[in-house]
Amino acid sequence: MDGLLLICCRSCLRGGDNTEYYTLLGIDRRADIDSIKKAYKKASLNLHPDKLAQKGITQTNEHREQFVKIKEAYEVLIDTKRRKLYDELGASGLKLLESPQEVNPAELIKNFQKNKADRCTIALLFLFLIFSLLVLPVLFSLKCDGLNIPWTALWTPMWIVDILLLISIIAVCFMKKKKSKDSEDSTSLQQDMIDEDNDDDDTDGPSLLEKVINFIVTTSFVLAQIFLVMRLDENIRWNWFAVFAPWFIYEAVSVLSVLVYGTAFSTIPLPIQYDPSINTDDSGDEYLMKKVTEEQEYFKKLIMKSSDRKQVVVSILRAWLAIFLAVKSNHSVDWNWGLVLLPVWVYLFFSYIESYNYRRWGNQKIQENMISEEEVSVDPLKQVKFQQGSELVGASQTSCIFTTLGPLLIALLLVCRLEVSTYSTFIIIIPVFIVIGCCFCMVFGVIFCLSNVDAESLEKGGEMGEFNNTNTDEEAPPSSTHLTDEAEYLPPPPPTQQQVSTTPLPPTPSDSNDID
Repeated sequence: MDGLLLICCRSCLRGGDNTEYYTLLGIDRRADIDSIKKAYKKASLNLHPDKLAQKGITQTNEHREQFVKIKEAYEVLIDTKRRKLYDELGASGLKLLESPQEVNPAELIKNFQKNKADRCTIALLFLFLIFSLLVLPVLFSLKCDGLNIPWTALWTPMWIVDILLLISIIAVCFMKKKKSKDSEDSTSLQQDMIDEDNDDDDTDGPSLLEKVINFIVTTSFVLAQIFLVMRLDENIRWNWFAVFAPWFIYEAVSVLSVLVYGTAFSTIPLPIQYDPSINTDDSGDEYLMKKVTEEQEYFKKLIMKSSDRKQVVVSILRAWLAIFLAVKSNHSVDWNWGLVLLPVWVYLFFSYIESYNYRRWGNQKIQENMISEEEVSVDPLKQVKFQQGSELVGASQTSCIFTTLGPLLIALLLVCRLEVSTYSTFIIIIPVFIVIGCCFCMVFGVIFCLSNVDAESLEKGGEMGEFNNTNTDEEAPPSSTHLTDEAEYLPPPPPTQQQVSTTPLPPTPSDSNDID
């Protein structure tokens, strides 16, 4: 996942030097954890006020800034993930990735235009992604329209995905769980060093129960495909309930994992009500930022709880669909395919209700936290809630299009194809072609447009805007045409020796009567 993120975002994020931190600590790029810790201890001690005093050096702001940079370099290089991102993106790219709210669009565009090879990589990766998404629906449509090819051969793209999934789950099973350490109330540098030394090199892996659940889910997903393909090719004559047994196991374990590790049915405590009067104290800013953080965490937990509930409902509906498909395929009943797909209609209705609730929730947040133009100072907590409402409204619109209207059209075309008409199966996947075509035009349009944007003018325009906003808030300085007698008069520079004979002396403030 980290590698895919680097490939997709490296063209915009990579900028600056990625060797500065190593130079500050005086180490090689291939230095291990122990070498980084020793170099940091040595560099930090050299900049300690007592050490500087022994050398007869007075501590200055430059020493303080250098110590901050060294500490920042150590915190990045000691973390394996952050060090990898730093090696790929540099210091500026790492900061942009970790603090997206501080991202400067002009800097992103400038990095994007500079990294031509990464732009080509993104384009090729996106083309490969489009091919991967289309190859299986196209082969499926050809098979349904009469192509004489075994289902086992047709499922080749999914076999590749399944092999990668099995390799990844085996790697996860061999990961070690990170040792837990006792948290002590200490903020000293020496204690931090001791804690980091005790960490060793253990990786942060999942627990034993998580490994078992992930292994069962992955293997049941792969076995469900194998049994289904073998049954369609008539290599086995099993009952369809036996064929769908791995499918049932997959859904049951998925629900169990959500109930164990999720928050679908847990109670999330409300954040403490914000008291504006505290903002007048000395600790008001700290209290306000704490409330903003609590509100953001509370909002994330609510979204996670809603997502977990949806996952439970979807797993139950998929199991219900598997039962109906098994009953229909065993010819136990003579149901219409519209009735067999009843779980699909329930899912679409549930998705529409969820989108409606998200939209209503978002509109309520927007109305309650509307920011008027007359407000001089905007409350950060109010601004965060307003932004959350906008995100909810946008998510509801996207969900309504991609998880409701698109699947509804495909399901209706599928029922008509199975019950009424004999048109080509390609017509059923027309919505898929439309969505992928729109994504293709958008991505390559963005790549082409960003490649021709003048980043320099955009950055200057942003700086001028900030300058103008700053001047509007501050009082304008008096101009030279409105100087009073009490204003300080700055005479012009004295003339040179060659100009003494021809140039008169400048008037002094006492002799000048035209200053006003």
